[in-house]
Amino acid sequence: MTVLAHRTQARIQSTESGINLLRQEMQNSFNSSMERASGVYKRNAKGVALLIGITMAVAANADAFHMISRLSTDSALRNTIVNNAGQIVVQNKENLKYVDIGTLRSQTEEALSDISLPIGWTEANIKQQIGLLPSPNANPM
Repeated sequence: MTVLAHRTQARIQSTESGINLLRQEMQNSFNSSMERASGVYKRNAKGVALLIGITMAVAANADAFHMISRLSTDSALRNTIVNNAGQIVVQNKENLKYVDIGTLRSQTEEALSDISLPIGWTEANIKQQIGLLPSPNANPM
């Protein structure tokens, strides 16, 4: 009877070690799959973010380098933009959760209309970009 008990215990131990080995192999397989999926996701996320950024820049017709140059050198322009943004926030402070996006857009466009940054698709911007008007920074020959 003891021999039978020892055999049973040996089989149980070998089965437990087999189950532990299987569990470890499954964990390793899962971890490597997740690492590969994470890498693919990161690559795809970078590509999508780049495409979204380019699309937004084209849609807004925003010359980022010119804006950075102007905002870094013109403190009056920076202060005007900050004050206008503050006024829009104050105007919509009470109903901030339920603000109509159209209202915000019109308020923002009104605030930016007096600022001379190249944002948006105006007729002058389009003509300048396709070469019908000279650039304001261009030197006459």
